[in-house]
Amino acid sequence: MVSSGDPRHWTVLITCEHAGHKVPAAFLKRMSKSQQKDLLTHKGWDPGALAMARQAATALEAPLHFTQISRLLVDCNRSPYHPRCLGPAFRDMDATEKNFILAAWYWPHRNAIEKEILRSIQDGASVLHLAMHSFTPVLDGDVRTAELGLLYDPGRPWEKLWSDALMKEMQSEWPDWRMRRNYPYLGTADGLTTWLRKHYGPNEYAGIEVEWNQALFTKDQPDAKMKRGLARCLRNLFLQYS
Repeated sequence: MVSSGDPRHWTVLITCEHAGHKVPAAFLKRMSKSQQKDLLTHKGWDPGALAMARQAATALEAPLHFTQISRLLVDCNRSPYHPRCLGPAFRDMDATEKNFILAAWYWPHRNAIEKEILRSIQDGASVLHLAMHSFTPVLDGDVRTAELGLLYDPGRPWEKLWSDALMKEMQSEWPDWRMRRNYPYLGTADGLTTWLRKHYGPNEYAGIEVEWNQALFTKDQPDAKMKRGLARCLRNLFLQYS
């Protein structure tokens, strides 16, 4: 349990790496018709994730960093040298063109987040990073068996403690939901939180990806009741454990 008596001071950072499906016109022309259609699907963005990220940031009065560039151009939740960091239409570009994409849309998001983390650490605080994502209810014919997942590294004690505490609050708020840890992906797989763990120690940084099943949303957006529920969870979490 995250102890309210622990002397460590925690600040919160909210991010959303797949907040939109934008691709500048010059790059859109390089995409096939089917790839352009994919922009509006789960392949192009995480529907509803930005709305939940904004709600979390408002509830906790925390900074929010997001990018609305589609992951079919560049995926800001991948390491820069990951083979799928760039979208399929851009992986055969020369190094100069690839670096242009990274410099224009990838590194500004990453650098702003690291600047936020460094500022908190230099002020003597630890950082709890909540990255908001959403997942398609069916992928390649497989039905996902959860409404919500928390992704973290079980080998980092503070991440496990914060995840356990957040899961408890969410189970209280939504008792009928199926909630799973490190699902539908592993929290140790390649991603922004994994990248940041390599740069900041386990007592400085705790990164949790919150994954919402898109089946919970109506027309790609959470309703007001769900957003209020998230706000209650997060406020209760910090009233009790920070």
